[in-house]
Amino acid sequence: MEPRTAKASEFLAVLEKARIEPNFWTSREYFRRAGLQVIRSDGLLVVIEPDTEWAVLPALNPRTGQAVSFPGLNIWSDFLGTELSDRVPEFLDYEYLYDPKAFLNLSGSKWSAFRKNVRKYPAGKQNLNYTPLFPHHRSKVEGVIVAWLEGLRDTEVHDDAVMLDYLLYGDNRWGLFDGDMLVGINVWDYSWKYLNFRYCVCRPEPFLSEYMRYLFYMYMRDAEPWNMVNDGGVLDRPALKTFKDRLNPVRVREVRSWL
Repeated sequence: MEPRTAKASEFLAVLEKARIEPNFWTSREYFRRAGLQVIRSDGLLVVIEPDTEWAVLPALNPRTGQAVSFPGLNIWSDFLGTELSDRVPEFLDYEYLYDPKAFLNLSGSKWSAFRKNVRKYPAGKQNLNYTPLFPHHRSKVEGVIVAWLEGLRDTEVHDDAVMLDYLLYGDNRWGLFDGDMLVGINVWDYSWKYLNFRYCVCRPEPFLSEYMRYLFYMYMRDAEPWNMVNDGGVLDRPALKTFKDRLNPVRVREVRSWL
C-alpha cells in the first residue's frame, strides 16, 4: 500500500490513548516548527524528517497502541521502555525530568550551589520584570539572540533553524526585563503529559541563566495538568550535564536511537 499523508494530531492522539510516555520531541508545536511529516503506511503511523532515511520516533500501530520499528527506517529517538528485537540500540542523549514544585524549597545541601547562584543575579536590581513576550518585542528578542550567540564562542548550536523559529515566534515565550532591556528568554511547549522546557537564551551575564531557569520552574509549578517538566538532554556538553544534575531531577533516562 502506498504511504499517505496523515496529521500530527493522529500520531499524538494514539500516543496519548496508549499512555506511551512522551519524549522531548512529541509536541504538536515541535512537529510544526521542525517541519516533521506524519505518514500512514502498512497500517502504521510514522513520523519522518523530509529528505532523510530516519523515522524521528518509533512508529505507532493505531489498533494496538504499540511502538514498533518501520522497515527501512532507522529510529532517531525512542520512548521510555522501547525494546525492538529487530534493531540495535545506540546511545543518543539523556533526558531530564523535573518537578517544578521541588523548586519552592531550596533548603538543604543538595540545593546549595543553585540556591546561592539564583540569589546573586537579582541582588541589587530594582526593576526586574518577568512577563510574556509578544510580536512587538521582536527587536528586543533579536538583541538577546545576538548577544547570546556572541557569548557562545565555538559551541555548536543544534537544530538552529528550529530554535530561531521558537525564539521569534514560539507560542509560549516569557522574558525577563531589567528596566527596558530584555535580558533573558524562556521558551516551552507541551506534550499530553509534560511541559517541555525548550530553550533558555540569555545575555552573557553571571548567574542569569540559573535565575531564568528558577523563574521558569516557579511560574510553571501550578501549570495543571502538566505538573512535571521534560527538560531535554545535554547535547554532549559536560558543563550542561553537571548543571542539570545539580537541579535534582526526578528522573534521568538514557535516550536511544535504534539502528
